Amino acid sequence: MTQASDTRSVVVCPQRLSSPQARPASEARIAACLRFLLGIALALLLISVVGCGPSPEQSVSTSSVGPSTLRPHEPIVRNWPADLAGVVADQRGQLVLADARGVVCREVDPPRTVMGRDEQSATFSFALSNNKQYIAYLAARDRLVVRHTTTGEQVGTVAVEPMSEMAVIAVSDDASCAVLVSSAADRGQWHTSMLPQTVTLCNLRDGNTLKSAVLSEYASEAASAIYIGYPYPVVACFLPDNELLLSRCLGSPRVVRYRSENKGLEQIGALDRVWAASATGAVLGAVERWEGPVGRLTPVVWVDGDAKSLTEPLVFEEGGVPGWSGAISLDGCTVAIPVGGDLPRTLFWQALRREDGTWLPVGQIVRTPESWVQVCPCAVTSRGGLIWSLWSNAAPRSEGETRQYPMSVDVASGEWTSWFDDTDLSVEPEDFDVLALITAS
Repeated sequence: MTQASDTRSVVVCPQRLSSPQARPASEARIAACLRFLLGIALALLLISVVGCGPSPEQSVSTSSVGPSTLRPHEPIVRNWPADLAGVVADQRGQLVLADARGVVCREVDPPRTVMGRDEQSATFSFALSNNKQYIAYLAARDRLVVRHTTTGEQVGTVAVEPMSEMAVIAVSDDASCAVLVSSAADRGQWHTSMLPQTVTLCNLRDGNTLKSAVLSEYASEAASAIYIGYPYPVVACFLPDNELLLSRCLGSPRVVRYRSENKGLEQIGALDRVWAASATGAVLGAVERWEGPVGRLTPVVWVDGDAKSLTEPLVFEEGGVPGWSGAISLDGCTVAIPVGGDLPRTLFWQALRREDGTWLPVGQIVRTPESWVQVCPCAVTSRGGLIWSLWSNAAPRSEGETRQYPMSVDVASGEWTSWFDDTDLSVEPEDFDVLALITAS
């Protein structure tokens, strides 16, 4: 200790060694000086670490290394709609999850799913949970990933068998389960009614997968739907207890419930089609009725109670003609559907909300823009004030000129608002194609 102290004294203050009486005071001053300098150094280091490290609001998840045209949390638009929590978009081949702050996460070059026979209509394969808190998608042909839509954090992943055509069709509200429909067959070599489908149940908690024979048979019977625009033959949604509800896109109407404990199918007689589901378990669908050669879909809201299933017919304005798809709010108490129009161009939409057990119209019946072609609502706010949809400029995708962006209509005034306009975007408009909307309530 004495040797170390003497050496330090020589380096710092050699002229003081001639005075033995001054050495203790000198060493005390030197020690104090060193402590002061050390404190300043630690403070500067701490400031440097805090200032350079990413804060929770600045972090961005990138599951693959690749180019990016948006910096983390660079705002995408100057005027972000308050009722919209986020969007899923295609940005130059990247699957992007974004909100008012900017990009939350991105997946570089994920595989695409071909819709029907049109190779130019290939799009990313993903599904949003009913509560809109999770997104499941194919990060590669052999890997399914689930992320939180707000933070972008990866909450689960599972290895899957790669096939020529694959589509994620559902993910549960607790991010524990996902459903994948796939086919290894070449569509050009199979008749539309013979295209085999494989339905795989993915357990995100233990990483296991199960190919369900009974679900695969059900999906294969409806496989002809993919030939006329559908990317997969069935739609699916999870009920609050993680039971699975499936509906055919086309073909004979049949909605079934799959129970994992007995791996069997139970037909739901009160539903023929499933369109959308809420976080509370309410399902918007339709009952199909035929009058001679003409089929008619009557929209219904189906709620599976403890004792019985409850089907609630919707109330329409006089002269309304029920449409073929619609949207339901997160709380399951508001719906928006087409109620008539001069097909295929002009449609009329109606919002309805359940009040004291009765479905009542909200606002006025609104008319869609004349340039739209059979566009249906894709989201509605819980109070029914706004109906959301995605509008496309209708140019063929093969020309590379089309893109989708959000539009909303105020049911009180009937006024339409276009969002993500060219002048508002911080990226090239053709580089940002909105695929799905995540409402705030």
